Amino acid sequence: MSTKNDVNRESAKGASTGSELVAVGVFTVIIAVINFLCNVIGVFGPQIQPFGAVLAVIIIGIPFALFIRRINHFGLVTVMATLLALIFTLFGHTWCRCCSRWSSV
Repeated sequence: MSTKNDVNRESAKGASTGSELVAVGVFTVIIAVINFLCNVIGVFGPQIQPFGAVLAVIIIGIPFALFIRRINHFGLVTVMATLLALIFTLFGHTWCRCCSRWSSV
């Protein structure tokens, strides 16, 4: 008799399933939105910006733990990290930090 754990082990041996790739996309969007919303706190002043980063790390831990619990294949965290890096780069997250450093010169 086949149990749910046996089915999960069999599916974990092959390639990533479509539902896992959808989960990567959904959790990537959730984490990106939470990060952007928590870092908006910087509009109140540059001294408060580090608190937004700390708040984002604490809040993002919850969906990331749920994501880790849901996936069964090696490498999906790397896929999500690559997508997040691409999203942050396209929205100018890294460029803002570079420009703010050089704007005072």
